[in-house]
Amino acid sequence: MSGARYRVTEDLDVLLGRVRQLTMAYMAGGVGSFRAFRDLVQLLLGITVLADGQYVRLVQQTGRQEVRALGGPTGPTSAVRLRNGHWLRVAVDLYLAEHEGTTRLEVRKSSFQYQADQDGQREVFASTTCVNPGTPRIRRLTSTCMAPSMSSARYLLGLPSPECISRPTGPRWRR
Repeated sequence: MSGARYRVTEDLDVLLGRVRQLTMAYMAGGVGSFRAFRDLVQLLLGITVLADGQYVRLVQQTGRQEVRALGGPTGPTSAVRLRNGHWLRVAVDLYLAEHEGTTRLEVRKSSFQYQADQDGQREVFASTTCVNPGTPRIRRLTSTCMAPSMSSARYLLGLPSPECISRPTGPRWRR
């Protein structure tokens, strides 16, 4: 399930073509957009941070065709192992929303937690984004629990300073 392995420097044209193809497929809407979105996330994580044999999985929730969850190999909140030995918990709630006479894929809530252990007891960084259906407002809440030994992770992950992370972000909360 981990998908094709790409050597970014040698297969860049093929890789970009696959990214475009998957992007167009998930943006087209309909039930097939779930699988295309999963494949795109898998491809991007796979060529950047996922350890060999790790994958994200799509789970149909509550028997409803228009709602799915994207997560780790054992479920919507399980973590995937990263190349550096740490873990990433991925939880994305997806649904098909009515849009101009058709449906399109939308994210209702996404949560990512970079953690030092598989169980999430040693969280390094967590980010949650919530979207209220029917409104354009996105509410992004982030929190951090970085250990001193992980200070270099802020730089590697491109994270802002902790005082910027520990409060809600976005236009509504800016002063």
